Amino acid sequence: RGAVLRSFEKYGRRFAIIVSAMLFGLMHGNFYQIFMAAGIGIILGYLATEYSIKLTIILHMINNTFVELTTQLGSHINENIGNVMSISMIIISFIILIVGIIYKRKSIKEWLQNNKMEKKIMLTFFTSITILIIAAFDIIMVISNIKPV
Repeated sequence: RGAVLRSFEKYGRRFAIIVSAMLFGLMHGNFYQIFMAAGIGIILGYLATEYSIKLTIILHMINNTFVELTTQLGSHINENIGNVMSISMIIISFIILIVGIIYKRKSIKEWLQNNKMEKKIMLTFFTSITILIIAAFDIIMVISNIKPV
């Protein structure tokens, strides 16, 4: 993921973060993870460009470990309790994110102003044949993995 992020930086940091996050979300191949992974990808992409790729690797490992532990724990407890635990962790994480954004809002606003994207660069990128093929393949994979509830 870091290689993808760095390869797109020549088009601007904001573009690199958004594109790598969207590809990161799609590559999970699971409809339920796409949006969460893309959101986390934006945060990790920002941290990687501004601080360290090592930091984001550690955070990603912590996230995946937590998800795995929750999944394993969930298989040993009542489904409703597992759902409450998962939703609670999502809410707590969201609150921490909002507090962080509010706390850092000035520096985030300054960063956004200093890292503008070229007009139409997203349109040009997402209408390229290579990206259309990758996105179509990923969407087919996601759809084929959706199971009825």
